[in-house]
Amino acid sequence: MFQRIPFGQTGHEELSFYEEAGREYDLIPCYFRMRDIEPGQNKINAYVWDVDHVYRITSVPTPRVIHNRTYSKENGPQKQKLTRLLEEGIFIFNLWTRYDKLRISTLLMQDPELKPFLPDTLKANPTTIFDMLDRYNSVIVKPSFGSLGSGMMKIEKHGTDYVLHHFNKKKLIPFTNELPTLLLKEIVSRYYIVQEFIPLLNFENRPFDLRVSVQRGTSGNWQVTGICGKAAMHGSYVTNVAAGGSVFLFEELLGKSNVNAEEVKKNTEGVALQLATTLGNQLEGLADVGFDIGLRENGQPVFIECNCKDLRYSFRLAGMLHEWKQTYRNPIGYGRYIYDHLLPKNR
Repeated sequence: MFQRIPFGQTGHEELSFYEEAGREYDLIPCYFRMRDIEPGQNKINAYVWDVDHVYRITSVPTPRVIHNRTYSKENGPQKQKLTRLLEEGIFIFNLWTRYDKLRISTLLMQDPELKPFLPDTLKANPTTIFDMLDRYNSVIVKPSFGSLGSGMMKIEKHGTDYVLHHFNKKKLIPFTNELPTLLLKEIVSRYYIVQEFIPLLNFENRPFDLRVSVQRGTSGNWQVTGICGKAAMHGSYVTNVAAGGSVFLFEELLGKSNVNAEEVKKNTEGVALQLATTLGNQLEGLADVGFDIGLRENGQPVFIECNCKDLRYSFRLAGMLHEWKQTYRNPIGYGRYIYDHLLPKNR
């Protein structure tokens, strides 16, 4: 992506929105890779939009505020570098963008107000999978690190027997007392979680969930930027757009349901803000999150997962151009807030 910036081929990153917000907040956005910055540097090389209306590699003072848009694990190889940059007084928000789903679930469960909105979640192994199947008619088994629906499996109970639905391999595998070899290989080779399967509200017989963008802006406080929906393909339980799901307006999805759309939206926004607040109090620098939130059949919100590198394109696909632009504007506004209120004035 970095190499394609001069050609305007930046995938899901719409740099013009950053530039527009930069002009509004009197900041100059510059774009660089993790390898381009080192502790102790006073300057870095970065792409900057110049007076000729093109992006050029430019030597600029090391930014005092950085919005991390890389994929970085909390205990990954960049930890030492990022820790040293923080020690030098550089403010990095969304310091880590890939978290263990079980760790996120554990942090959220510490908030008693959120417990009604959280699915039962455990680390996946043969014992915990069968324990969960004793409690629920269906469970989801998915990688604790990962996205886009990759590696997701569903197990349904049929009397004393079970059926495994493997999304990627398009397989149905019946079993009784022992987990199928395919499932065992998956949970041994990668870190998986097992989770209570939530029967979601449907739209045209397609289960859907909501993408809720929650960000900090110029006030420094959390705010809901927008909500849209993602409906699975017919016959599927995976709503991810990359896995064949489709994006819809919230109002369209709820328009034919038996729940009160206005009340559901208010409740969903409240849960999303509480999720962000709870995680933001425990995860350093968190400021830009996309939550996947499902709706039970009675309209009650239920947390599915969080995305700390939200690609934001769901709003574009839904035709929500104002909200799409706002998802870029708010992080720049938060950068302005950091400069004005959180950084030492003598630097």
